Amino acid sequence: MRKVFLLMLAALLPASAIAARWKLPMDVDDSNTRISFRFDSPIQPLSGSTTGLSGKVWLRNPNDPLSITSAITIPVSSLKIDRSAQNFSVFDFNSLLRLPDLILRISELRGNCLPAALRAAGGCNGTLLGSVSSNARAHDIEIPCQIRDHASYYELRGAMDLDFSRYNATDATAVLTQIYRSGRVDFSSRIPARVG
Repeated sequence: MRKVFLLMLAALLPASAIAARWKLPMDVDDSNTRISFRFDSPIQPLSGSTTGLSGKVWLRNPNDPLSITSAITIPVSSLKIDRSAQNFSVFDFNSLLRLPDLILRISELRGNCLPAALRAAGGCNGTLLGSVSSNARAHDIEIPCQIRDHASYYELRGAMDLDFSRYNATDATAVLTQIYRSGRVDFSSRIPARVG
């Protein structure tokens, strides 16, 4: 009953007060955001994580807490590749790192994830809408995500499928993007919360 009351109260709060609970804008870097990946292939899996992330997250409309917007650069040349498999050649590794940077853009958060309601419920499930671009090609994405409340910050987690072959790779990298055509990308990020 108390949770229902809190959710009703959250619905009645002014949008500006609710939006203020996201402590945005924020800079995105390796200290608050982690991205890992795994691509399967007939040869062997390819997995690893990102380093050197950069970007920002902000509210496109300061009075709309769901207008979360971001532009995040994922430098492919700085990927940390798990090279534990013995048959993963240096040539393949170096070719992969010549792929253009990936740009992740988020334009909207869908779902019942208003910060005040989220705080009352302890978490929510939503969908991030946006695009991934590389090499002058962009493709729309929808990323199912979960947000959990940790009092001083919100933890955002999600996963998406990524098809490298859609991004117009050429030369030696084109072969790699066919071998490691599609995979799963997992991410987590901490968004500061305004306390009080």
